[in-house]
Amino acid sequence: MTPDIVLVSIRALGSNAYGVSLRQEIERRTKTSISLGWLYSTCDRLEEDGFIESYKEPGGPERGGRPKKIWRVK
Repeated sequence: MTPDIVLVSIRALGSNAYGVSLRQEIERRTKTSISLGWLYSTCDRLEEDGFIESYKEPGGPERGGRPKKIWRVK
């Protein structure tokens, strides 16, 4: 699997491109199961290379107050 599918999926999800939703979108598109570890390491590399950027969104009660890391294509 290539990082291109991550970029396409981030763009498709817009402001909802965080870990779990991004994983579901990639699995839906590729019909292949992926690990969150693969996803996060791929996003980290894409961010280091300047293709995407991330920001934190405050967490609500459903996440116990933990923030979400959202990615977007630059």
